[in-house]
Amino acid sequence: MLISCLDSCESVLVGPDNHPSSEKQLACGTTPSLGHDDTLEYRPSEPPVPDHFQLLKRVGVGAFGAVWKAHDKDLDRTVAVKVPRDDRFDTREAKRFLQEARTASQLKHPNIVSVHEVGRYREDVYIVAEY
Repeated sequence: MLISCLDSCESVLVGPDNHPSSEKQLACGTTPSLGHDDTLEYRPSEPPVPDHFQLLKRVGVGAFGAVWKAHDKDLDRTVAVKVPRDDRFDTREAKRFLQEARTASQLKHPNIVSVHEVGRYREDVYIVAEY
């Protein structure tokens, strides 16, 4: 049976001592629960962002958060939306994140992406930059 993960991990079948067994686990640590299909697909949940952004594809993920390729419907352009991980962010860190984004938006250099927008949506903060 193939267990696939469409996130940042690889598809693997492991058990005790890395031998195949009835206990299957994905490389990302997820232990899947299969319904009536032989394949489990994992898709990362989309973060909440303002309605004028359509998230298209997650293009990067790290310890801090994720970057999504998105379409800005208001300005009809492709952008990158950076959203930090919820479990690593408190109010003080959110304030710092927004301040750093505001500072980065003032920089003009060919090797630095332009920051288009920074803000809060519901309880979350985000940065929108050129893609």
